[in-house]
Amino acid sequence: MKMASYAWVWASIGTLVCFGGWGFFGKLTSLYLSPKQAFVFQGLGVFAASLCCYGLMQGNALGGGFKGITLALFTGLAYAAGTLLFFYASAHGKISLVIMLTALYPVITILLSFIFLHESITVTQFIGMMLAVLAIVLMSIEY
Repeated sequence: MKMASYAWVWASIGTLVCFGGWGFFGKLTSLYLSPKQAFVFQGLGVFAASLCCYGLMQGNALGGGFKGITLALFTGLAYAAGTLLFFYASAHGKISLVIMLTALYPVITILLSFIFLHESITVTQFIGMMLAVLAIVLMSIEY
């Protein structure tokens, strides 16, 4: 395999690091701002990053058709709602538990992909998902 075929691995690791930082900085933010304020200012940060990415495209069309644009807007709405709820949770809960629980979002993605996209889930993957849920339960137990 060519090295370029592993680009998705590096992008995934970058995502892991960025989302880990997002959770950490989200908790710090919740110490200084209300969840609503944090949501607005994070949104401004996302908007600024989007403008920078657009500028880097230098003339590439943003096309994609109605269906693609509609789905991207729904993606943004889901992200925005999740972000606002995350700020509420992090402001009122222990970030170690909030992050562990919210980090189960891939289980929702996998189940939706199974139902609507007819992607398969192997027995091993199913066991992994159940172990992830068990990990949340174990992390939530206070002694």
